[in-house]
Amino acid sequence: MKRKFIALLMAVAAISGEAQVTTDSLRDGDLIFFVNPEGNAITQVTATRKDYPVDHVAIFHRSESHTPQVIEAVHRGVSITPMDSLLKEAESHDTPTLLVGRVNIPFDTVGTLQRAFARLGKPYDFVYGADDEAFYCSELVQKSYVTAGGQPVFKTIPMSFSTEDGTLLPYWKDYYEKRGLPVPEGEPGTNPANQSRDPHVTILGFIKK
Repeated sequence: MKRKFIALLMAVAAISGEAQVTTDSLRDGDLIFFVNPEGNAITQVTATRKDYPVDHVAIFHRSESHTPQVIEAVHRGVSITPMDSLLKEAESHDTPTLLVGRVNIPFDTVGTLQRAFARLGKPYDFVYGADDEAFYCSELVQKSYVTAGGQPVFKTIPMSFSTEDGTLLPYWKDYYEKRGLPVPEGEPGTNPANQSRDPHVTILGFIKK
């Protein structure tokens, strides 16, 4: 418990010193990473950056009416969410929780957004598989973003559901047992924390109104 409390204090201290970004400065295709200072079963098995426990990612887009919004894969499926809703949720926390990343290599912004929009209404992938019938948050990003030359911006990585010492987290063991499936340890996939640390992404800072 003491160790967890110290880690939380470190995360809060790091977050409080990060630069701030306004909604008006966001560009189509920017990435919104969600930081969970208290951590959860996702952040316990994924490498974070600068002690920021990232557990979700969404794609920023400004609608035809210039309304800021995101495309994201959440439990209700691939959906559009107004930025105002995200900011309202972020304001309910004691620390900033929306971290902005920008792809720092030439990429096909229009094609990327078209691929993301084409998946609207697809169900959430609760088992983190590789098929295209359902999507989890970082999978939507990985399969949407391509370079100007048509190559994926983000590579897949071996998934891990284990702690740093290689111990399978009991949460994930129970999670997959209930679904009658083996834990897909080592299978190709993605996670939002890894994407926040990708060399093709520059972190701009935490978002504010």
